Amino acid sequence: MTYRIQTFYPEANGFMNTNHTSESLEDLKALCESETFTGFRVHIVDDANHVVFEPASRERKGVPTIQDIAEMLNVPIRDKFEPRD
Repeated sequence: MTYRIQTFYPEANGFMNTNHTSESLEDLKALCESETFTGFRVHIVDDANHVVFEPASRERKGVPTIQDIAEMLNVPIRDKFEPRD
């Protein structure tokens, strides 16, 4: 079974997928509780989109940077002139 971390998107009043997936629920739990997700509301879902873990939200000091958000979503930051693969 593959698990995925999702983050709450307030403007849509729902959760959206991040690119963090694993067959190890324990690995994703540890990641959710890491500094990467401080300040973000997240949960982990299974293949059937059932929530299997939802850690308590932790307050972040300050506003997340673009780098913080990209790391949380597990996406690269690209220069608009950089060619895509």
